[in-house]
Amino acid sequence: MLKQAGLYEKTEQLEKAEANYDKLIELYPDEIVADDAYFKLAKLYEDKLAQPEKAKELYEQIIYNFADSIYFVEARKRFRALRGDAIN
Repeated sequence: MLKQAGLYEKTEQLEKAEANYDKLIELYPDEIVADDAYFKLAKLYEDKLAQPEKAKELYEQIIYNFADSIYFVEARKRFRALRGDAIN
C-alpha cells in the first residue's frame, strides 16, 4: 500500500495516494510502516494539497508517537516551520 501510494503521487492521483496513506495509518498504526505513512501523508498535505494544518497534526504525531523514527528530526523541523517558529 505504501508503494502504491507513492506511485499514485508520481502520477498525480493525489486523492488515491491520500486514501492509501490513511488506510495504512488506520489498519497498521503500530507497524513499522506507520511512521512512513504519517510522514509521507504530511508531506503530501504540506507540498501538494496545500493543507498545512493537517500536515502539522501529522508531524506532531510523529514527534510524540515515533520518537525513534528516522523521520523524527525532519518532522520536528517541518512542524516548527509550519507553527511559525524561527529556525536557525
